Amino acid sequence: MDIEGFGTRLAQSFVEKGLLRDVADFYYLEPDDLLALEGFAEKSVANLLA
Repeated sequence: MDIEGFGTRLAQSFVEKGLLRDVADFYYLEPDDLLALEGFAEKSVANLLA
């Protein structure tokens, strides 16, 4: 998977927060899931999920 802005550190954080269990879960993330996390604003969420 080659998603700009999505690296090992961010993936680990998502796993620890229960947002991801496997790679396919990334495609089911909703903007509201990410906006609830520290450090994520609308622009960063939009860029990651684009």
